[in-house]
Amino acid sequence: MEDIVLAPCDYAKLDLPDNQVRIRLNSTVVKVAHRGDSSAAREVDITYDSGNELFGITANHCILANWHVVSKLIAPELPEKQKEHLAYCVKEPYVYTHVALTNWRSFKKLGVNQILAPASYHYFTMLDYPVDMGGYQSPQTPDDPMILFMLRCPTKYGLPLREQYRAGRWELFNTPFATIERNIRAQLAAMLAGAGFDPAAEIAGITVNRWSHGYAYEYFKTMWEHDPVGKRPCDLAKKRFGRISIANSDSSGAAFTDTAIDEGYRAVQEQLQV
Repeated sequence: MEDIVLAPCDYAKLDLPDNQVRIRLNSTVVKVAHRGDSSAAREVDITYDSGNELFGITANHCILANWHVVSKLIAPELPEKQKEHLAYCVKEPYVYTHVALTNWRSFKKLGVNQILAPASYHYFTMLDYPVDMGGYQSPQTPDDPMILFMLRCPTKYGLPLREQYRAGRWELFNTPFATIERNIRAQLAAMLAGAGFDPAAEIAGITVNRWSHGYAYEYFKTMWEHDPVGKRPCDLAKKRFGRISIANSDSSGAAFTDTAIDEGYRAVQEQLQV
């Protein structure tokens, strides 16, 4: 970690012919299909777009580590019932906001590094983690510039969870940056007013990442979904189909990296048995 935290990356080296694992950037797969009947086929044809051109490759096996709804669309030969299970996963939208501050004296004066505000536009605000590693040094005093992280999950309360996520996504599509910026400045001014915070003078920049398809659908957040593990839509959606297996955190019903790794491992093991 200390060697790479500030090191530049040569992305061209990700796709060298001698690499055991090759990653081809800017290449979007648009169709996956068995060559012949799926029950007996020994190869999978894969079509992808790169630079506004379509290319085709043939593989012995294929793992769809996409959002479930994407897997449903690019693998048209999947059984219709399995496509229904794949479509059940509606991802949770998020807004990840980073605010560059000229200093963080107001947080020091209030004696806080995190603020939870459930009824505010952003419900979570936090000073950046103090990372000191390999030549990268975090701010040392309250007079130093600081990055502030703010989190928003746009939803519409009262609706079923998946409908809340769809409503939140529609909100993101229809909200101009000026509205988000105005809410950021007003919220910080209100939260930090007691410490003399001046948003006009102390905000140096704002970056807003609209994560319209954010986290995998998590069943434990609802009270009315009680299917046991193995019978949930995500479990039924990831059933192997010939030489095509399905991975991604969507397959686990948990929106975390460790579950994505577990699902990827499971998908590889499935194909090793084919």
